[in-house]
Formats: sequence, C-alpha cells, structure tokens
Amino acid sequence: MENQPYSEAMQREMAAEIERAKPRFLVYVNSPLSWLRQDGSPDHIFDWYNTYRLQYHLVQLVEMPPQQSALYRQGDALRNYVPQHQNRIMVYERPQGN
Repeated sequence: MENQPYSEAMQREMAAEIERAKPRFLVYVNSPLSWLRQDGSPDHIFDWYNTYRLQYHLVQLVEMPPQQSALYRQGDALRNYVPQHQNRIMVYERPQGN
C-alpha cells in the first residue's frame, strides 16, 4: 500500500493472479496493521475485493477486539450476524462447481 508509482499496477497484478488461480478459499484481513495503508495509496485492491468476494460464501469470521481474546464465528452463527469489531479476518469458500 505504499504510495509509489507502481502501487496500483502491483495491486492489479495481485488481483489478476488470484482470479486466474480460482482459489477454493479467500482470506481477507481487515486490519490497518495488515495493509499499512498510507494517504494517497491507490485502493484498487479494496474495490476489486468488494466485487470478487461476492463469488464466495463467508464460512468463518474471526473478530479481534482490542485487548480481548479473538471471537470466532462460523456456520449458523454467521447467519444475519453483523461484525462488531473493525479488526477481523474473514474466510470465504468458493462454491463447488465455480
């Protein structure tokens, strides 16, 4: 997420590699420390993710509240659940046959 001339091209390349690989699982870490986003950083990867993830189903959510143990949710516990914490890991699975 460095604000440098090749940043957007690198993000596009990463997205294209993931699309070509069609991974069974997609893992997204929503944490400022994971991305180290800077002012002026291109954000193509986030726009891409918000569209690409729609091809997958959320199968596990790990929330990381400040100064607390991680909270795990999967299966039926995810139904209609709205995440409560910004820092979280989401695991998606591609449906069979896609």
